[in-house]
Amino acid sequence: MTFESPALRCILIAALLGATGSARAQWAWGVSLLSDDRFRGVSLSAGQPDLRLSLAYENLAGWFGGAALSTAEFDAGRRDAALFSYAGYAQRASATLSWELGGSIAHFAADPSYDYLEVFAGVAAEQWNLRVFGSPSYFGGGVRTLYVEANGHVPLAGAWRLFGHAGQLSGLGGDRRGGTPRSRFDASVGVGADLRGWSWQLAWVCAPQSTLYPVADNEHRNSVTISASHYF
Repeated sequence: MTFESPALRCILIAALLGATGSARAQWAWGVSLLSDDRFRGVSLSAGQPDLRLSLAYENLAGWFGGAALSTAEFDAGRRDAALFSYAGYAQRASATLSWELGGSIAHFAADPSYDYLEVFAGVAAEQWNLRVFGSPSYFGGGVRTLYVEANGHVPLAGAWRLFGHAGQLSGLGGDRRGGTPRSRFDASVGVGADLRGWSWQLAWVCAPQSTLYPVADNEHRNSVTISASHYF
């Protein structure tokens, strides 16, 4: 099932705009400059700089959604647009803890056969969050997957913070090449700061090679990345 499916478009639009009622909605759009566009440890930009445009929405009723437009390189030397859309619902469970449920769609202009859908659930506190993502056909490869991630940050002096990420991608069967893919771990750690309206991050990223990712630069390597983001 691809992003062009009317059913998937209806799911996204309904979750994004539904149940707004009289609740005040907030919209924001942003731009990010990336030295290397890493997704779950794997470079979608073949280790090269990239630009990402983002749109985010939320309202007081708990509905949220958004999209990010960047590029992906599946064949060496050819980069095409990549669109990641998401929508969901979140509520507080207590004064310090919240939960969320939602779904996301990835669409790749170069080859829509790589399009895929995920559903997710998560819990979050002020300085950390945990999320679980499930896909019936990850990157359109016919592989059912489960991705579990943990993210956190610790404030440092002034505007600085220390942050970290750990994720585990597991193949649950359905590999069209035969067999079940092995689990794959990715991690990153770095420092960030909010300066002059921009959010800056310097991170060390580690992720091994995986047959679940059809991108051109899918190698077992570590990398240092730099990013700057600004929301309007």
